[in-house]
Amino acid sequence: MWDRTPYDAWLKDGKRGTVPNAEKWAREILRMRAPAPLATDVSAELRRLVEAAEAELV
Repeated sequence: MWDRTPYDAWLKDGKRGTVPNAEKWAREILRMRAPAPLATDVSAELRRLVEAAEAELV
């Protein structure tokens, strides 16, 4: 995440700091990587929990 760009080039590029660079890096990773699908039993349990929570709200 640290940038070794020379100071003049850094100024010309808009003076982005570490946080914006980290955000850009994280967005790129999230865009390029798809999460692994949940196991069937995990997915079913989550669905059951959501349905139970929704039933309590009604």
